[in-house]
Amino acid sequence: TSMFSDQVSKGNMSLILKEVRTQDRGRYKCYTAISSANKEAFVSVKVKGKRKIQSENDGITCKTSDVYPKPKISWTINGTPKIISPKDPQEDSRGLFSLTSTLPVQPVQDSLTYTCSISSEDSTQTYIAKRPENINKTEIDLGQDITIPCPGSQGETGNFTLTFGSSTVLSYNSETPQPDRIQWNGIEVKVTSKGNIILHKLDSERHAGTYTCEKLTTQSRQLIQTSVQIRTGKHEPFQLSLLIITTFRNIHFC
Repeated sequence: TSMFSDQVSKGNMSLILKEVRTQDRGRYKCYTAISSANKEAFVSVKVKGKRKIQSENDGITCKTSDVYPKPKISWTINGTPKIISPKDPQEDSRGLFSLTSTLPVQPVQDSLTYTCSISSEDSTQTYIAKRPENINKTEIDLGQDITIPCPGSQGETGNFTLTFGSSTVLSYNSETPQPDRIQWNGIEVKVTSKGNIILHKLDSERHAGTYTCEKLTTQSRQLIQTSVQIRTGKHEPFQLSLLIITTFRNIHFC
């Protein structure tokens, strides 16, 4: 623990807790006394952890690690609850819990949205992760702009991350001033007021592929994938096959 020693005389009595553990959770009281008055304030400290949703070969996995209190996981498909056998969280030596749940997924024709809800045992916090099973498919001509959709709507807080394979196109924080335009892989990238991302004048076949826009908030994680194909205007070489037919008449072989 530590305090801002150079700011105490200015009235800043804040206390810093470093490397917080589960044992540090609870209600803290800060009491100050000066010649004119005595004051006290209370702060409630809760310990949260990490959540993650990811695709596996045999289904979609939702996991949470290093959390407190004990978590539980539930699933819905297009808003309909999916019953799966619950698993018990694993507790480590620090008193933190980890839990993993995998939902088997079969190939389907319709668009499905899988929602994983992670809630604490005391119901004080809930985390939701959504993953659409379908991929948006877009085909454009060489040199055109394209708009990549991201989860959510205008006015929501949170962070956007757009990736192309293992490359990060853009990391956007709505609470921090961002440049209007950035450069990525030789093209210009812009974020619209609605949270969508515009890629300007795709001029290379290197820009064709699957883009993943991920939105993070304190309570949720959502993904939208867009597959982009670029028509280059190239044509296959024209080939002319000439078939010569020769007719032989009254030919005798000896």
